[in-house]
Amino acid sequence: MLTIRALEEQRARVAFAAAVRAAEAAEQALARAEARLAESGRTLEASRARRFRGGEQSAFLLAFQACHEAVKRARAALDQANEARRRAQMAWMETRTRLRLIERMQQRARDAYRRECDRLEQAALDEFATARAHREAFVL
Repeated sequence: MLTIRALEEQRARVAFAAAVRAAEAAEQALARAEARLAESGRTLEASRARRFRGGEQSAFLLAFQACHEAVKRARAALDQANEARRRAQMAWMETRTRLRLIERMQQRARDAYRRECDRLEQAALDEFATARAHREAFVL
């Protein structure tokens, strides 16, 4: 039972680690998308400072809007990744709690067994000592 729980806890821990890595990757993807959006905005502003060309402005505006949409998608992906990380963490903590509970129960059983063995050993030693004392009393 303990081995099964330990394997479950290990799987949950691995799943949590994967969820953490996925959330970190989503954060990095969002940072890259925001950097592209900022660069696109600067490019759009720089193009407006020069001569106005309608086609060029339209292309820059479309690129800016595409970057803006990419940031929205990256934020949504980050939100999903954070939610998956939270669920994975909760699952790991739950399996970890169950594992610790079984470990404590197993330790209590070992302690009770050890106390019973000590009690039986002490009873045998007491019986041996009593028998020896009786023999010595009759020998004298």
